[in-house]
Amino acid sequence: MRPSLPLCVALLALGLSACGDEPQDDTGNPTPDDTSTDDTGPDDTAVPPVDEDMDGYTSDVDCDDNNYAVYPGAPEECDGLDNDCDNVADEDFDLDADGVATCFGDCDDADSSIHAGATETPYDGIDQDCDGADLVDVDGDGFKAVEAGGNDCDDNDPDLNPRDTPGVYPGAEEVCDGLDNDCNGWTDDIPPFYYADTDIDGYGDPDVRGSSCDFPKGPPEGWTGNDLDCNDADPLTYPGADEIWYDGVDEDCAGGSDFDADLDGYDSIDYGGDDCGDADDTMYPGAIEYCDGLDNDCDDVIDPDSSADVTEWYLDSDSDGYGDETVSTVTCYAPSGYVSNDDDCDDADPLILRCCSELASVSTPTNLVASGSTYGQWMSDPMETLGEGIYWEMDSYTGSTLVEYASLEDLISRTVSARITLPSSYDGTGAVVYDGYLYYNLGGSNTLVQYDIATEETVATLSLTGAGYRNTYHYQWGGYSDIDFSIDEEGLWVLYATADNEGRMVISSIDPDSFSVVETWETDSTRKTGIGNAFMACGIMYAVNSYSSSPTTINYAYDTSDSTSSTVSLTWYNSYSYNSMVTYNPEEELIYSWDSTHRMIYTPTWE
Repeated sequence: MRPSLPLCVALLALGLSACGDEPQDDTGNPTPDDTSTDDTGPDDTAVPPVDEDMDGYTSDVDCDDNNYAVYPGAPEECDGLDNDCDNVADEDFDLDADGVATCFGDCDDADSSIHAGATETPYDGIDQDCDGADLVDVDGDGFKAVEAGGNDCDDNDPDLNPRDTPGVYPGAEEVCDGLDNDCNGWTDDIPPFYYADTDIDGYGDPDVRGSSCDFPKGPPEGWTGNDLDCNDADPLTYPGADEIWYDGVDEDCAGGSDFDADLDGYDSIDYGGDDCGDADDTMYPGAIEYCDGLDNDCDDVIDPDSSADVTEWYLDSDSDGYGDETVSTVTCYAPSGYVSNDDDCDDADPLILRCCSELASVSTPTNLVASGSTYGQWMSDPMETLGEGIYWEMDSYTGSTLVEYASLEDLISRTVSARITLPSSYDGTGAVVYDGYLYYNLGGSNTLVQYDIATEETVATLSLTGAGYRNTYHYQWGGYSDIDFSIDEEGLWVLYATADNEGRMVISSIDPDSFSVVETWETDSTRKTGIGNAFMACGIMYAVNSYSSSPTTINYAYDTSDSTSSTVSLTWYNSYSYNSMVTYNPEEELIYSWDSTHRMIYTPTWE
């Protein structure tokens, strides 16, 4: 009994059977199924069609039974085959009937004039032959034609020279052939060049030029190697000649009127013109008046209040560098006791620096340098008591070393100017420098320390009764960050939490002179352990939602001026996802942070 057709196909695929063949004897010769001698017996039964490629279609209907992707109704593919057995190959991929399918070089199947092998039309911006570019270099010399936005001055032939020299295109070798081979606008310009020197003063006429093609044996009499003469008919006129002003002759070839020595377009008042300062090109009638000590516009008034760069100056009676917006004057130069800003809200108190307002936004941070521990603190003194531009660092959240840098550049380059060992260890990353003193949390306690940096002595301590310490009420990240000093326009503050306030933020203002608590506010914030960081600005405490998420938000504010809190939503970026310190400098109006070894600065904007 013969195998069924599906089994037969499977056996064939495995090379195990030749189903449908005549039975064979032991020698491999066919044996008849019966003894009949006619041609109608079982031996002569027709072999049934098979499905060699197993695509579900037998050879009697499959136009290619050796390819499973080819059978009646198969999806047509762009492969050069008649996949669907309709006697047409790739018909779905030659919609423009140009004889070229998309997979065989037709880059625009909606236009029969565009396909591989099509004739390219130069300079039309269309890639007719689908080679990836329009024909913009007809002569094939590697340079685009001028018509195509290039600089080949002759794109019809790469070599138009009868002597078989390089062709005509930018940079081609110039030869004496009457052509502009290198497309620079000159014919036969092979150096050296020579210029007519009619007045024999050694300076040539730029408009009359010859080359080595014209003078192969060198320049004849009356020619020179430069083109600097502005008057080749006068031997006393050439570059560098002594200028005799106001004689009507441009002896030195500098150009301009001979009665306009400063070349500002106005002739000297001494020679019939109206330029009151013919030696200064900022002085002439109608010139813009500037605060420069000159009568710029020749009206006999020097530096009037109407000068273009005049400044409004504000009275600074407390000499803190910030002016009173209610008292000002407009002049070129600052009167004594005046400054250029009006930011002082109390011009009688030098400790109140600028007018305060609410925070409107905070910029993305700028990284200054990365160095040291993941967590730490850096600071500058807004009062600049010990000098301008000094910065300090305290690496890590506990230790006893204060590092000083003479400038921001030194901090960035890690050039240390002083390394001070404190008389006691510190806890946390909330230290600040204010008016020459370092304020920090004494290690292992809720005691505050006032340390004189100049004398390197502790001058006072203050016990902050009830304040948590050593990770009792820390910021989210920990690090003994229970007690956090802050500075703003209104002075010195300390932020902490107490059991009495159920671990929520408490704000105390500090009098630096007596080193005592002036006033305290118990806020309704979330517990301090749920806050990323906090800082004071304009008497308002701002709390950052997370020390690690980025972006996160400043989501809570408490205004000490009226003891009110509010929910805010100001975007805040922790660029390196471990921000262990945030503090504000009211002098620079910048926010500092220490974010995973990085010293960062943020720029705030105000309502």
